[in-house]
Amino acid sequence: MEREKMPSEFWEDQEWALDHYEKWMKEYPYHWIAVVNKEVVAAEKDPEKARKVAREKTGKRHIPIVYIEGHIHVY
Repeated sequence: MEREKMPSEFWEDQEWALDHYEKWMKEYPYHWIAVVNKEVVAAEKDPEKARKVAREKTGKRHIPIVYIEGHIHVY
């Protein structure tokens, strides 16, 4: 069985979300965000709900979902 290749837009959106992580900590603490076209299209406490809302809004299949913590943890 061949694995489906993720489109480059997926990786670009994921990188963009991570590049703006500090901003999202203020706007969406303790939420899962879904990013499409370098825009947060859903923010939910449950990752599957974030994915579902994002798919309904955009019709996209491959959507990065990123968990946003409420503060930075230092280990």
